[in-house]
Amino acid sequence: MLWAAVHAFVAVVTNAEVVVFAIPTSLALVVISGAIGLVDTRRRRELSMLGNLGVSPVVPAGLWAATVLVLEFALFALGPAAIGRGA
Repeated sequence: MLWAAVHAFVAVVTNAEVVVFAIPTSLALVVISGAIGLVDTRRRRELSMLGNLGVSPVVPAGLWAATVLVLEFALFALGPAAIGRGA
């Protein structure tokens, strides 16, 4: 949801001129989302439950980061055609 909100905000601010971020910006978004995922998991006190199941504390952060990485790659691969603006 954060990923969609960031992209929607940038699209509105730039009048839909920027729909695909540069690679360093995309990687920063992936790292930030991983950190937010870890903070959210800790805030909900789910790390102890996941620890009892044998899940490492870095797995939730990795899953959040992997999700955003896949979304960024898909948007980068599809480019402006993904939102109907033609290439």
